[in-house]
Amino acid sequence: MEGTGRERVRLTGKTKKGKDRVRMHGRVWLVIPNENADMGFLFIKSMDGNDFRWVKSVGDPNFNVELDWSE
Repeated sequence: MEGTGRERVRLTGKTKKGKDRVRMHGRVWLVIPNENADMGFLFIKSMDGNDFRWVKSVGDPNFNVELDWSE
């Protein structure tokens, strides 16, 4: 996942914190390009625009992260 700004990811909560965030801000998030991103991390924005966060693209402790192919 390169983070082109057009990619979307689907989050599924693993922990209480993750499940609460998905419940509050939705499952589908936009990937925001960020030159300060470390390898393996994505900067994402909720579709409603009210929440931003960093997630690990693989092995995040709070979320399962997968590409969203729906249009």
